[in-house]
Amino acid sequence: IFGGSGNSLYTAVNDLADPFSLHRLTFNSTAMPPSTIAGGALQFDEFGGNDPEIVQLGSGRMIIASDLIATGALTLTGTGSGMVTINGAISGNGGLNFTDGLWRLTNPASTYRGGTVIGPEAYVELISAAPGSQGVSVAGATASFLGNTSNHGTNGLVINGGQLKLTTVGGGELAIGSARPVAFGANGGVLVLTNSNEADPLAPGGNIAET
Repeated sequence: IFGGSGNSLYTAVNDLADPFSLHRLTFNSTAMPPSTIAGGALQFDEFGGNDPEIVQLGSGRMIIASDLIATGALTLTGTGSGMVTINGAISGNGGLNFTDGLWRLTNPASTYRGGTVIGPEAYVELISAAPGSQGVSVAGATASFLGNTSNHGTNGLVINGGQLKLTTVGGGELAIGSARPVAFGANGGVLVLTNSNEADPLAPGGNIAET
């Protein structure tokens, strides 16, 4: 459990093992500045037949700078109001199951092979922060924001009641390719495309293209 409060900056560094194996990571911070987890990679493993989880219960914003390894289905959940930003790359044979909470992925070098599901209470934002006209694939054949799509036929991207927002910043480009089409589940969902910077709405954005 990672907690914090007040106006202090909190940082936890994984200097124990790389990767460090765990089953559940829980955030319960009320700190005003964002708290950070850095250092070696974090490997999420199932335990007792239960899928691993990242759980956000706090109002404080969290930043995961470490790379993540999903050996199986990794659930990202929680009723907390704080945004969780994952800056590290995500790899492994598993996929991501967003059930609720606010999540932001900023790394276009993820290679995880499983599917991605955005459930009814989940908000997921993908941000291209690359300068210039660099193309960044939302779901590429080898690496992308949403992993390796070589098996996309059975491991697709499904918006099932939640919201997926694609944001370009500083002239970068987000490409939605046929490698992993976006599908909507029985609960529907929302796909938002924007090329503005939420922190500075007047800042120039990039392009969102279909390839």
